[in-house]
Amino acid sequence: MWMLVSGLALFFLAHLIPTFPDVRARLVGMIGRGRMPACSRLFRLVSLVLIVWGYGATQGLGRANPQLWVSPAWMRHVTMALMLRRH
Repeated sequence: MWMLVSGLALFFLAHLIPTFPDVRARLVGMIGRGRMPACSRLFRLVSLVLIVWGYGATQGLGRANPQLWVSPAWMRHVTMALMLRRH
């Protein structure tokens, strides 16, 4: 499970870095302008591998589709109220 969560966190982090110009400029300064795209692709590829590997590891928990999160019972009523439509 830690692989799946780590992969998702790295994936979101890799896609958030370009939205922060100061952080991106510092990374370009440390890595270099020529190496930045390759390092970015490698970082995203590693995160994707972790996601796939982590998902595969969750499939071995004894069930075909493990339930990773259970919503609270009271949320059913909130969902039904929000789904009402006028006809």
